[in-house]
Amino acid sequence: MYHSKDITVLIATKDRVKQIERAIRSSVNQSINPRVVVLDDASKVNIKDELAEKFSDFQIDWIRSDMPSGVAGARNKLVENSSGSIMVFLDDDAYFEDENCLEKILKKFSSSEGLAAMAFKIILREGTEGLQIPFSRLERIFKKNIHNEETEVSYYVGAGHVLLREVFEKIGGYDDDFFYGLEELDLSSSIIKERGNIIYFPIVKVIHEPQRSVVNKKNQLKDETYYSIRNRIWVSYKH
Repeated sequence: MYHSKDITVLIATKDRVKQIERAIRSSVNQSINPRVVVLDDASKVNIKDELAEKFSDFQIDWIRSDMPSGVAGARNKLVENSSGSIMVFLDDDAYFEDENCLEKILKKFSSSEGLAAMAFKIILREGTEGLQIPFSRLERIFKKNIHNEETEVSYYVGAGHVLLREVFEKIGGYDDDFFYGLEELDLSSSIIKERGNIIYFPIVKVIHEPQRSVVNKKNQLKDETYYSIRNRIWVSYKH
């Protein structure tokens, strides 16, 4: 049985003060009181200096990296600087739809055996509204209501997801070398190899309003397209 002290929200950000403030607020305004860990991944401004006073009444740990970590590396740093068995990862440009999301997650993990990871129903708001969910286009065509059904899946979408610390540490965490893109598919494959279960849990909804990637600012020689192509080959080779 898990308790509220076992759940931690982990958020990494880079130069997105407005977005990370919204993500943090949606995390602390929950029906249970979680600890939140925020990683400032080499922002030009100091995120803690900008926001700490606004959240002084909440349990927030502010950490900073002076060198860019990439998505995978940033999530590993968040884990290293946190505690709690149930790790809820949220992108800085995403936020929980309602105040009961963490309570729903806690109850599900407490009532489930072998559960290692969880995918949310992610509602994409980018021009027109859509969904970011762990199903192929073909599955969504033939199963019209699949986006509303709780089911076991083979991967999760990174904008909002949960990982059990015990499984994460056994696997060895995210592969830092992925830097950006497909790091979730890589870790999902490792979870399944360890006989862990990943479920799609649509009663937890996250709103995702994607911002322009900062990858090209981290490494001028390698952009988002480079990592997308390279990492697809890498995942196929590894798994």
